Amino acid sequence: GFSDDSGVQLPCLTATHSVVIRTVIDVSGPRFLYVDPGKGRDITSGTVVAGTTDTVTLGQDALAEDNAYSGLTMTLSKAGVADEKVAIGLYNGANRTATVFVNYVRDATFTYSINCGTDLAPCGTLQAVINEAGEYGIIRALPGIYSGAGNTNLDMPDKTIDIGSTAGLNQTLIDCGWNTSVAVFAPTKRSRVRLEGFSIRNCLGKRGGAMVMRAVMQRRVNQIDAQGVDVSACTGLDCVASPLIVKCYFFDNSASSLGG
Repeated sequence: GFSDDSGVQLPCLTATHSVVIRTVIDVSGPRFLYVDPGKGRDITSGTVVAGTTDTVTLGQDALAEDNAYSGLTMTLSKAGVADEKVAIGLYNGANRTATVFVNYVRDATFTYSINCGTDLAPCGTLQAVINEAGEYGIIRALPGIYSGAGNTNLDMPDKTIDIGSTAGLNQTLIDCGWNTSVAVFAPTKRSRVRLEGFSIRNCLGKRGGAMVMRAVMQRRVNQIDAQGVDVSACTGLDCVASPLIVKCYFFDNSASSLGG
């Protein structure tokens, strides 16, 4: 609705006056990011079919669901031209046409790649969805077995994020395949990762079987005294971050030393 709040007695909007309101879709990233080991894809890529100044038509490899990519980022590339990252607004699944905001027409000489994370276009691996998450991001993992590259030996970033399963630990399993740990926590600033609702098995590490924690740091303080002497020293131990593990089940994990 639209109302006159100018303070005058009679409405300012009459039959001979009008106000044009332009509505632009919110192209900010999705609040929740999703990962699915069955149907997820970390990247959707192909060759542009056609384009205008505000739309790009994608190839047949793209999803046919409306708004599958809304809120995600598309990178447009062409030899000899700098890559351009654009936010996707509306997405017409039937025509595979994405509404974007570009400076000039992108034609079939361009290729595209789209990141992942919506409920209709989930990521395929945990690492990909973790990389996509921003500060205070919320990740939801769909049921299935997460194993192999991108799902183990995860590099946890310096971000406070929430990673939880949608169906609980009985239906959401991380299997390290006896090759590595599930994750390494080595933050350089204060942050917290919350992990909830997973079963974690068959992880193997030298120091820490399922998870490696490197959240305790000793900081060096650089200081020169009045006589110009370097009196720099290390301060006490400082726990900069710690993961919060909730309702997870660890079994059949092993470490060659210092923790299992």
